[in-house]
Amino acid sequence: ETAKLIDNNIKVYSTGNVTNAKVTIASNFKTGDALSYSGTLPAGVTSSYNAGTGVLSFTGTATASQWQALFRTVKFYSNSSVLGDRTISFSLGNLVAGSNGHFYEYVSTAGSWTTAKTNAAALTYLGLSGYLATVTTQDENDFIKQKLSADAWIGASDDYTYINAATGATTYASQAAAEGKWYWVTGPANEIGTQFSNANVTPASVSG
Repeated sequence: ETAKLIDNNIKVYSTGNVTNAKVTIASNFKTGDALSYSGTLPAGVTSSYNAGTGVLSFTGTATASQWQALFRTVKFYSNSSVLGDRTISFSLGNLVAGSNGHFYEYVSTAGSWTTAKTNAAALTYLGLSGYLATVTTQDENDFIKQKLSADAWIGASDDYTYINAATGATTYASQAAAEGKWYWVTGPANEIGTQFSNANVTPASVSG
């Protein structure tokens, strides 16, 4: 089977040059899936495909029209025996786009969870505010593990001060009461302040 164009009508808009871009097999990625392109790379831009993560990365700076022309030549091919639809996501910058409308980036830097939380909150992308990742489904968990391929801080805490701030109430009066009660303390309004796990050594998921 030959490689097939993904979207030869995709549009890219930007008021200025954009550095880096990614094309991601965002769902149902299987060994043997591959992304390629047939267009000419803009001057100074290089490319690489990671067969283990299903991410085609373009590194360098180009105009919106140049990215658009390149994206329109991206193709998908698979020699996998596993059938099923694949979702392909395009994104500008260093973030990979999931099939759930969220964007993810692994930031390699030394520091504590508190520092990482502060740094993530200072980031923006397409007008969206950054935050340490919250993981609310099995599909999202699998996507993050597969695409980022590294250990990293996520937006969870059992610190009673962070829990109280996230819930907007005095949920716990002391750390002793909160210890091992894990909540999402970052993220969108429908996730922040949600408890998802109990206990540290042998954790159990919270119903729902």
